[in-house]
Amino acid sequence: IFQRRLQADGNYASEYKIGLPERVEDNNIHFPPITADDIKEVYRRRILDGEMVVLPQSEMYGSMLEIAQQQGTISALIMPIMVEGQVWGTLALTSAIRQDWNVSERDALHAAADILGAAIQRQRDAEALIKREKILEIVSIAARRFLRSGNWEDHIQNVLEQLGLVTSVSRVYISSVESNENGEAIAKLRYSWAAEGIDSQIND
Repeated sequence: IFQRRLQADGNYASEYKIGLPERVEDNNIHFPPITADDIKEVYRRRILDGEMVVLPQSEMYGSMLEIAQQQGTISALIMPIMVEGQVWGTLALTSAIRQDWNVSERDALHAAADILGAAIQRQRDAEALIKREKILEIVSIAARRFLRSGNWEDHIQNVLEQLGLVTSVSRVYISSVESNENGEAIAKLRYSWAAEGIDSQIND
């Protein structure tokens, strides 16, 4: 199973997640990220459109070809795993002896990919619900603190920190809307929180 992830250069690549090798020693094989350059555009577009593709080694390039050569693969069946209408990743089956799969096998693998996609979606939904409950809890605690305090600003930094931690973001800001000398509305930064290792201010 490979997961499609955004890389530091702004492009997507498929990163190896988990697999069942044919030989125990294959567990130590290194799987470099597979990028758009490693597969022909026609196959890449079909995968992104949710279609299954069968890829012979002769149609593999770069990292994909490197993996195939390490494993002695002559063909690969690649089935997209769809989550919320988008390609989350792929279910890939490779073989050193066969170059095609029959209709029954393809249908079964399509169903397997659909089940995987549904399981990933359920996990996402559950995690989102837990995060929502944590955010509401922080809001409730903040409201009680603000009501008990004569000055809400005494507690704002702690509230921003808690919001930042529970949402796993880099920064949290509060700005006030004010007027400049021309009477135009501008946003003025009032309070900020930054995660550990992140600069507290963004340099313009």
